[in-house]
Amino acid sequence: IINNNSQKTYLLVGATSSVADRVELHSVLMENGMVKMRPVDTITLLPQQQVALQPGDLHLMLIDVNIELTKDTLVPICLEIKDSANICMD
Repeated sequence: IINNNSQKTYLLVGATSSVADRVELHSVLMENGMVKMRPVDTITLLPQQQVALQPGDLHLMLIDVNIELTKDTLVPICLEIKDSANICMD
């Protein structure tokens, strides 16, 4: 969950991780009775709101992961926020 506790709208425009060659922002939608994932350019972070990144909805997709992941693996991620500092989590 990303909390925007400010009075300003921010745009999540990308992410990076040391455990993957690249990280994409994705959404999930229903199309012709099929669930499909689609890359998105940005995720809007509205003032005083939160956005949940989770399976079946908005999420980060790690591409070409270079370690073995399990459901308990903690992955370092840096979120790229337009016109703001990156937010990195270990």
